[in-house]
Amino acid sequence: MLSIGETEAEATTHAEAGAKLLRAHGADVEDVIGMASSADPADLILGEIRALRAGMAVMGAYGHTGLREVLFGSTTRTLLRACPTALFVHH
Repeated sequence: MLSIGETEAEATTHAEAGAKLLRAHGADVEDVIGMASSADPADLILGEIRALRAGMAVMGAYGHTGLREVLFGSTTRTLLRACPTALFVHH
């Protein structure tokens, strides 16, 4: 479980909440990573997917500027285009 935020504490809190939800639904979540960075989130996520050699990536999509941004934000668009593995996007 990876979350990227302005601070490591914020990102870790979100990652732990996501892991808790997945575990409640029977998923085996091994790692919880909170990452503070101002770098492009899509680049960071793609880097982690490649490093882990993940068989599937699951992400939530949301935005703050309307439905179009919610469904097709820049990170989501980049991952849909460049993800080297199966990608499940939940909105």
